[in-house]
Amino acid sequence: MDKRQEIAIIIGASPASLAAALYLLRETNIHPIILEAKNEVGGISSTKVHKGNYIDLKSCPFVSEHKIVNDLWLSSLRAQGKQSKDDRLLNRSVPLAKAGPDPENSDEVLLTRYKQERLMFDNKLFDWPFTLSSTNQRLLGTNRFRKAYFGYLKTKFSKHVEENYENVLINRYGEPLYTNIYLPMSEKIFGYHPSKQTIDPKIKDFSGLCLRRRLGRFLTGLFQSKKKKAEIRKKETQFYYPKLGAGQMYEAIARQILARGGEIILNARVNKIYLERFHINGVEYIKDGEKQTLRGDYYFSSIALSDFFEFVGPTPLNREAYDIATKLNYRNLIKVGILVNKLAIKNETKLPSIDDNLPDTTIHFSDNVKASSMQIYNNWSPYMVRDFQNTVWLGIHYYVSPDENFWREGDDKIIQFTVKELRKTGLIEHNDEPLTTVVYKEDKAYPVYDQVYTNMPLIRKFTNQVDNLYCIGGSGTHRRLQMDESILSGINAVRSITNPVLYPKNNLWK
Repeated sequence: MDKRQEIAIIIGASPASLAAALYLLRETNIHPIILEAKNEVGGISSTKVHKGNYIDLKSCPFVSEHKIVNDLWLSSLRAQGKQSKDDRLLNRSVPLAKAGPDPENSDEVLLTRYKQERLMFDNKLFDWPFTLSSTNQRLLGTNRFRKAYFGYLKTKFSKHVEENYENVLINRYGEPLYTNIYLPMSEKIFGYHPSKQTIDPKIKDFSGLCLRRRLGRFLTGLFQSKKKKAEIRKKETQFYYPKLGAGQMYEAIARQILARGGEIILNARVNKIYLERFHINGVEYIKDGEKQTLRGDYYFSSIALSDFFEFVGPTPLNREAYDIATKLNYRNLIKVGILVNKLAIKNETKLPSIDDNLPDTTIHFSDNVKASSMQIYNNWSPYMVRDFQNTVWLGIHYYVSPDENFWREGDDKIIQFTVKELRKTGLIEHNDEPLTTVVYKEDKAYPVYDQVYTNMPLIRKFTNQVDNLYCIGGSGTHRRLQMDESILSGINAVRSITNPVLYPKNNLWK
């Protein structure tokens, strides 16, 4: 008699969940079934379409230090083999894959792009990540630069105890830059003053201004030609991006899952998770108004931890973890799409651009406005913009708390507010009216590191004791992970089943 095929129930169709499902099919005989509450896959990495223009809820470069993640992307969408239309118009050379698809003739393609990010502070565009570069020195002005420089030097001799995020930032950048730039940025992103934010361990790893590294680059650059410097910059800023937005990648992975016999059930809202002591026995979900129950051998969850514990409910064994998890806090996301004829600020960089528009992929905002960042989709992919030569398609990113009035506002008021902010920054003229606009909202988009977060070890301890549960992705582990880190957590969850000695389950939280 044949052995019964094992089943994995995967809650949520996030990048982590899709990666887990695909690797279950590739490397095991376990049958994956994904339950997704919405009508699309990709979670916060999905892409919407508005009047022929594509807008990502969250835009992240497709580049990773993890080979297995890069291989997954490149096996799902092939790298371009011919120049894209903006490459040709700008006479821009990019690496071309042998026998790769032509973006003009195929949608299933990864474009090679170059990241250009800047910070808008005091209505000026600074180099980002922030350094004491010659450009930033000029824009800061003599007095502010002197204060920033000596404020940073002071941290070399007098360090704050890194017991909160505020002290980490001051130690990395100095008091003046912290007060003027990183404090307002941190408050709008996290919703708390940095002194009240606890620290995820990897936050301590970033190097801040690092004048030693800048000096090393300067000395090295003395012996490099302009061509060599340009080649190094290209390599450092190069990334892949799907022709039609980030969500296209996860739609491609979903098709692979279905082609290999996996299942993805959309519009399936999980209602109950059946937990008996430290073992999950089944999941109840609602689809088309009817309750249905699935039973599996393994359970993966990439949904918000607070939601997961709500579906489980309190039990004598999980009461402490339940009380903490259901109090975890989140920031919601509002993404506003605005199409304009042209930006008011001209391209003054050395980077080429269409019609002298800004060449930036992302502009971050520090002071002056509520918005945290803005994507210029023309520079992510010209194919995301219906008329990319004559219009500019913007995606403005707001982090908001669930109890904020701004979250409850109607679309018209949010759009009016956003247009007013863009005019305030000088990005669009005061008399320019948008050609079209759209608003998208995503709740529980980003976990908050507050005092409740300090109790996460109790949640981790409990979930690790549940023998057939694997929490994956940023939402599933209540961490702010990069997209490739989320994907890797899904792959590593599968590895912890196939090789638990080399990939123990508790490492999914690290």
